[in-house]
Amino acid sequence: MPVKVMLAVLAVVGTLLGSIVASVFQQRGAERAERFARSERRRQEQLDIYSGFAGTAAQYRRVERDRWHRHREDPAERGTGPREPRATGCGPACGRRSTGSSWSPPTPRYGGWPPRPWP
Repeated sequence: MPVKVMLAVLAVVGTLLGSIVASVFQQRGAERAERFARSERRRQEQLDIYSGFAGTAAQYRRVERDRWHRHREDPAERGTGPREPRATGCGPACGRRSTGSSWSPPTPRYGGWPPRPWP
């Protein structure tokens, strides 16, 4: 009789250990799935932010390019038509064109390449 009791106790202990091990593995799997879902959500949010920024940058470039082309095609349409050259007294030595157009390309702030870093 003691052998049958020992076998019954061993069966109960084995069943308990099996359920505990299964529970641990299931909990780890759930945590891993939650971490994966969180990282995917973060990745998707970052992609949305980057896509929005890229779209905004592309739209800004398009608007600036269109503005530049409109200015080059017909500056009189915006009220900044050809003007008489200003009499500055220094002539071509000033670096200004005397063609009647007051538009000139912007000059670099610090004089060229590579640009200085911001302070």
